[in-house]
Amino acid sequence: MARRPSLPRYVKAIPRRGRIYYYFRFRDMYQRLPDDPESAAFHARYAEILAGLEPKGGPQRIVPDSLAAMVRDYLASPEFQRLRAKSRDYYRRQLDRISIIGEHPAAAIRRRHILALRDQIGAGRTADQFIQVVRRLFSWGLDRELVSENPAMRIARTHTSQRYTAWPDEALAEFEAITPIGPIRTAYMLGRYTGQRRGDVLAMTKADYDGAWIRVEEQEKTGEPLWIPAHPALRAYLDQLGIEVGLLVKGPGAGPWDRSGFAKAFRRALDAAGLRALHFHGLRHSASRSLAEAGCTDEEIAAITGHRAREMVAHYTRQARQRRLAEAAINKLVDHEKRTGTERESGKLPAGFTTPPNSRSAKPLKRWSEWGDSNSRPPAPEAGALPGCATLRKPYGLFRRLRRRNGEHPRWRLRAL
Repeated sequence: MARRPSLPRYVKAIPRRGRIYYYFRFRDMYQRLPDDPESAAFHARYAEILAGLEPKGGPQRIVPDSLAAMVRDYLASPEFQRLRAKSRDYYRRQLDRISIIGEHPAAAIRRRHILALRDQIGAGRTADQFIQVVRRLFSWGLDRELVSENPAMRIARTHTSQRYTAWPDEALAEFEAITPIGPIRTAYMLGRYTGQRRGDVLAMTKADYDGAWIRVEEQEKTGEPLWIPAHPALRAYLDQLGIEVGLLVKGPGAGPWDRSGFAKAFRRALDAAGLRALHFHGLRHSASRSLAEAGCTDEEIAAITGHRAREMVAHYTRQARQRRLAEAAINKLVDHEKRTGTERESGKLPAGFTTPPNSRSAKPLKRWSEWGDSNSRPPAPEAGALPGCATLRKPYGLFRRLRRRNGEHPRWRLRAL
């Protein structure tokens, strides 16, 4: 197979239907180039398009305190250099989008400018990730007093749906039943029981598995080293493979997998199982969900997945926690109804009642006239009673207070009729 020649800047090669097409891609520009990258026609067309991009007189000088100057300084900062190589490349592509306003002072950039650039991208994950990168850029500039505010803070997301969903239990069983033992099945088992990303799974070797633990020397995205106990199901599967050396997930020819090649192979396996809506990354969500359903804390889940932020752990386990909390809430309601005798069974409530009889609101209220006089007088003397006879009566409040003031505590007094 002939080796693909190195391509000049802004040129992207796209394989399609057994052929390779070349495009000049810059921002929103996407123009087709001749098929042979080593031909004179290819280089002539490339130079023509490139000349249309560069301003006359050569590249412009970066103005101090401008947005372009802040981007340049950020790309040279230790904070940016600490990012993984893949993240650095992605950040550069996103920051290229704001070069159109790069000559303006960084302190003069407002929220409306950032939103206008985002709206040109459209609604979706790319637009939200653009805002995330710009927010980090201005946070860096805010710490260095290059700007007085961060215009990208608290901008609402445009993509709210979750792209990668956890695999249902039925889908897990279906995939295991239809997928034979091999590289695709091995990658599935590692993804399900370790919760690692695709790149970290493809990089695992026999030296990383000692029969009881799986070592992730350095996560591709975060650089986090992990030691993960091997689940009994995973341990039984790996032991039967009999791999002595090399990668656990072997690619074609026993070499490493190409990312694109593995993604296509795994997609074919999903389609064969009828699981078109699922992705490999959903196994990471499935692992987090299973740990949350088992009652693991956020710290315990992060020890497996390698998440640094608790917000990301909550994002991965939100559905599992919601289900567990909803179940606990209904169980409490049922226990309360059994304890208070308020089951809503048919025929239990008397006619005319909409709530249980022992409920406070179920008691019929009396009218005011039915209560009678709360300060009623003593009953009249019986017929034939002699005049001057006495009846016992509680003392009035004023009389009682006067007698108590003198040290007496009368309980009863005689009153002549």
